[in-house]
Amino acid sequence: METSSKIESEQDIAWKNRRLVFKNTKMYEVVKVLERWYDVEITVTDREILERTLTAEFSDKTVDHVLKMISPVVDAKYEKKGKRVLLRRSHNQ
Repeated sequence: METSSKIESEQDIAWKNRRLVFKNTKMYEVVKVLERWYDVEITVTDREILERTLTAEFSDKTVDHVLKMISPVVDAKYEKKGKRVLLRRSHNQ
């Protein structure tokens, strides 16, 4: 349990310092955080994307910047219209 508490504390500190920190985080969790952080609605069209993991850190970046950096890592493309974001696989299969 100490490890869990330590991780939560690191995330709390990052949040207060306007940093997004993901350490081997499943994309379904990343999506939840991004939705809260940027007040957007993210729709993911492929469940496989949600199971991928992300390790990254962003300091005071726009949602467009974060999505642009994350998308290739999880093999996805994004489209943003207003507060709505569509995240889908980058290749057709």
